[in-house]
Amino acid sequence: MGDSVAGQGAALSVDAVNRRGRTARLSITVTPLHENDASVHGLILVLTTG
Repeated sequence: MGDSVAGQGAALSVDAVNRRGRTARLSITVTPLHENDASVHGLILVLTTG
C-alpha cells in the first residue's frame, strides 16, 4: 500500500466515483493502534478528498 513507515501506517491515493457519478481523488491513510506490548489492537482508517 503506498508509502509505509515501519509500523507507522500507510498512505494511498486512488481515483473513485461518488454515488452521483462524479470522479473524486481519495487519499486513504491507515494507521495501526498498538498496545503497550507493540501488538496491533485495531486500526484507524481516514479517507479524505483532495
